[in-house]
Amino acid sequence: MAGRIKRLIKLVIHTIRTKSLTVILPVGILALFLFLLTINNVYTKTYNIERFNIAKQTIYAPITIENQQETERKTRQAIQSVEDRYDISSEITTERIAYIEEIFDAVNKLDSEKVNSSANKEKKVSPTHQEKLEKLKQILSPEITEQINDSAFASLLMLPEKQRFEGEKIFLASLKQVLEKGVRPDTMQSSITEVRDRVKYSKLDEAMKQVLYKFAEFAVEENSFFDVNKTNEARKTAAGNVEPVMIRAGEIIVREGQTITNEIYEELKLVGLLNKERNIYPLIGLAIFVILTCGIIAHEFYVLAESSSMVKRKTAAVLLLSVIVLSLMKLVSVYMSPTNQLFYIVPAAIGVLLMKLLLNERIAIIFASLYAVFSMMIFNGQIPGSLNVEAGVYFFFSQMAAVLFLRNVKDRLAIVKAGLGLSIVNVLSVLIFIFISFEKYSVKDLFLQTGFGFASALASIILTIGLLPLFESVLGILSDIKLLQLSNPNQLLLKKNPD
Repeated sequence: MAGRIKRLIKLVIHTIRTKSLTVILPVGILALFLFLLTINNVYTKTYNIERFNIAKQTIYAPITIENQQETERKTRQAIQSVEDRYDISSEITTERIAYIEEIFDAVNKLDSEKVNSSANKEKKVSPTHQEKLEKLKQILSPEITEQINDSAFASLLMLPEKQRFEGEKIFLASLKQVLEKGVRPDTMQSSITEVRDRVKYSKLDEAMKQVLYKFAEFAVEENSFFDVNKTNEARKTAAGNVEPVMIRAGEIIVREGQTITNEIYEELKLVGLLNKERNIYPLIGLAIFVILTCGIIAHEFYVLAESSSMVKRKTAAVLLLSVIVLSLMKLVSVYMSPTNQLFYIVPAAIGVLLMKLLLNERIAIIFASLYAVFSMMIFNGQIPGSLNVEAGVYFFFSQMAAVLFLRNVKDRLAIVKAGLGLSIVNVLSVLIFIFISFEKYSVKDLFLQTGFGFASALASIILTIGLLPLFESVLGILSDIKLLQLSNPNQLLLKKNPD
């Protein structure tokens, strides 16, 4: 019994040691490499900055976030800029115009009317000027006679009918325009002045103008009253139309040599670039991401260990290829900017091409997906919280095309044929992003971007052909191409006489 337990313990220890060498150790190394490679893509540098100092370098926003304080300030400005809303009374406008029309109609009627003289009832005579004035005051509304001086009526009665007609037309047009704009207590005097100025600069006789000046004080009346509901509604609309003030990821917050104003300081604080705002949540998120990814890799290494020989060499090949591919991505990302798409030129397909040649298609497809996922983070412009989906889609299509087009591997010509299919897929992928974007590309840009895709395919094939013998000799893994070469009857070893 004791012997069985000892043998079981030895078996467990041996298994752990074997697994640690074939699975745990390489996965741990790869996890550490992935974490260090992408740490600056999720965790940006913070700064020890004081207000009113000079910025020693240009600082970009690492995230997209709303500047609520600035949004609230603009909202207040929008509300304050809304003028009070007034309700213009059409009844008052109609009434004042009607009063003026009543005056001119009454004068015109009296001017053409004859009355019997009280002294001689047999003889009809024209009424005197005073009689017309008294008659006019009798037929006009009390609101008119109480506010307009008799001298104004007297002067109007003495004017010719033609002048009165022209004066009435000009005065009513001016009055109507002023009243329709609205007259408030604070604009009363300016409204009267406006009517008078229109009369003043007309071609009317001076006597007619003097009469109309007096009528202006009577005719212009307050007809615009503050409307609380309309004002509040206008303010709500203005506040609702204010766009949130956003700090965009990649946007310059402060330039080198610029003074750190209080506003800039608050923006730096808001996006978490000050030392006191440092946190470890991005690192935790990256660690979880790497653990999940390496969990998949560990599973594949375990399957490889169960179903294949030379496991250590093959896991070493996967580890080395991953370092090469991801390092190439990281190197190109350093030179990428918002104005270029340099990730198109990365020869990422070399990893999956060599994996298919040296290991199997399953490993190649899985790592093609993982490389595409990591490319979204590597090419995010070091903007935490963002992923470059375009890069991920491009690398996924590119690598999957490389795996699928690599068929019937008998010699290196099969790799070249796969490269032709890969170049077509790369160019088509680039065209997808160009055509569905809202940006306008020139013919030069079109050829440049698609040229990157073609160059990526060409570089992938050249590097694959060049690195394949190196992996075969250093790691001792025989690819299908090498096995076919060794099985060729023309090989010297096969022709050699065993004697």
